[in-house]
Order: sequence, then C-alpha cells, then structure tokens
Amino acid sequence: MFIGLGLHIALLGSAAFWPSELFIGGEPGQFMLVDPAYLYQDTAGTMPVTAVGQSVALCEDQSGRGNHDTQPTVGSRPIYGKHPANGYKNMLYGSDTLVTQNVATLAKQKTLSFTGTGTVTLTGSYIGTLVGVGAGRTSLTFTPTAGTLTLTVVGSVTLAMLEDAASFTTYQRTGATSGVAWPAPPSYDITEAGQPDLHYLHFNGVSSFMVSPTITPGIDKAQVFVGIRKLSDAAQGCVLETSSGALNGSISVWAPSFAGGGYAYWSRGTLLNPNAFTGTPSSPNTSVLSGVSDIANDAVTLRVNGTQIVTSSTDQGTGNYLAYPIYTGRRAGTSIPVSMLLYSKIVRFGSTLTADTIAATDRWTGQRAGVSIA
Repeated sequence: MFIGLGLHIALLGSAAFWPSELFIGGEPGQFMLVDPAYLYQDTAGTMPVTAVGQSVALCEDQSGRGNHDTQPTVGSRPIYGKHPANGYKNMLYGSDTLVTQNVATLAKQKTLSFTGTGTVTLTGSYIGTLVGVGAGRTSLTFTPTAGTLTLTVVGSVTLAMLEDAASFTTYQRTGATSGVAWPAPPSYDITEAGQPDLHYLHFNGVSSFMVSPTITPGIDKAQVFVGIRKLSDAAQGCVLETSSGALNGSISVWAPSFAGGGYAYWSRGTLLNPNAFTGTPSSPNTSVLSGVSDIANDAVTLRVNGTQIVTSSTDQGTGNYLAYPIYTGRRAGTSIPVSMLLYSKIVRFGSTLTADTIAATDRWTGQRAGVSIA
C-alpha cells in the first residue's frame, strides 16, 4: 500500500516537502491524508477501505499526534471516492454502456461523443439525433438552453461522454451509480487514461461528519490548510471547527460562508466575537483554503489557492485557543453540514510559519486536490 502511495505522490509531482514536517517539534494538531492506506471501514482500524464507494469510519492522523478522525455511526460516515487529477468532465453516468438519462444543462457549448452503432436522441433543452458510425468516435457539438437535456438511447452506445467543450477530448469513464446530481459524484469511481487519481471523502451535506479526540493547543497561534471541492451553495457549510459548538477559543473553516457562495476562516480569542472572511467562488468549486491566525498579534488571514484574499488586525483579545475536538463535515456533529469532497486537511497549533513554508503547504495541498499553485 505504501509503495502505491509513493508512486501516486510521484505522479502528482510532489516536491521534497511533506506536511508531517510541520509537526516535528511536537506541535498539537492533525494531518489527514485521504488515501486508502489510511482509511478503515471500522473505528478499530481492522477493516481497511479496499474499494471506492465504501463508507469510512476511521481516517488515520499522519501528524504523529494520534488525533485520528472517527465516525461510529454508519449513516453519518463519509464515502471514499476517486477521480482524475484534471477533475470532472463527463456529465453522464453509466458511460461504459450508455442508458437513457436526464442531465441538467446551462446555456453553454457542449460536445456529446460515443462509440458504437446505436442512436442517441436529444430532447428537452436541445433537439437532435446522433447516429453511431461504428468506427472511431461519433460526436456532436451543440449549445443547449438552460434546463433538462434528455438522452434517449437505442442500440449499442458505449464509451459515451458529454462535456463542456468545443470538441471531444480523452474519454473519462464514470460508473453506473445514479441518483446524485452532477457534479456531485454521479460515480465514486471516475478514471481517465493518462491521469493520476485524486482521492477524497464525500460529505453529503446532511448527515456526514467525523470527529477527532480533544486537542489541547497550549498556544495562541493556529494554521489550517484544506483541499476541498465545494458542491453546493444552498446553505452554509462547516468544513471543520475546533469546538463542541461554541466559537469561544476556536477556529473554523466554512464553505460556503453564506447561502449563495463564499469561503470563510473564523478565529476567536477568549474575549471577542469571531472574525469571518469570505471569498466569492460559487459551486462547484475546487480550492485550497488556508487560514493563519495569531491571537496575541491580532493577525488573521485567509488564503485561497495560494493568494491572500483578506487579512485583519482586529483585536483578538488574549489567551490561547481552547481544548476541543476537531469536527469535520458538521459543526459539533449536529448542525451546518457541508456538501463537499475533502482531499486533505491540516490543522496545526504552533509558532507562526514562514511565508515559504505556508506556500509549500499550499502547493502540496493543491497537488492532492488537483489545483495548480505557483
């Protein structure tokens, strides 16, 4: 398993930096790397995750602190999945052998392509017919209206792809699972030739969450790095929070920070209300979010994809961050669930990191999420 992980990291082009270096001084925190090598189907860690679509009860902490994420309740566990490093292209499900299906569309140019000798009739947001030629790929480029596109299939239609493109590109296979609207995973097993896999946990925005043991920071400085794909802007979502529901002495990351969009990093000393910072990207959106905060020096910063979005020098009060578990996916496991794919997570309580180290951590996190950061 570790050989496979090493090859995977090499394919992603990882530099010599590895996030466990952030904890070599014994700093409290957590380093969660989503990879089957560290995932289990039971909280005891005796049943490894061996296939996409399996629920995850334990994700091992790689910081050396032993702050593993767990979820004993089956219905509240996130799901393990993977997709190519270049993200989601194919809007169809069951693409190896295409079946009749509906697809939500915007007024944006698309290309439908497939192999085989069958016929695909398009109705709804676009009207047309595409007949397979039996050799090579058959394709049609068109611009639908906003609405629902119905693809009715007759005969042999295989290796089908519907994508936002002016011509067909390398085929991306999706599995047979339906029922979850694209670009949330229509399949937990998406692959494309020549592309390395990115591994994630899918939090469903309803019940999914995980929780660590209580972490005692003992310091007033914190740094957070997460790679996520935000899947919905319908309601606020709590990516993580170091608390049991109270903001006092805690930090948290939200996506979105308000209904309609945005990101936020919240930090609070022991005396004041939280500072919330928001960006503007709407879902679906894959980003690296990094928050850096220092209570004593009244410094709080949010970075998105390696770029500083906003910083504040508002008085943070006094005192250290307080002892809480880290909840991921829902605030305190009870409210503000987030609909997302989580690729990696780093929470560190320790002395302020150098600009070079922050940049290196952003880049590493971007490699896990498929985001290029200079």
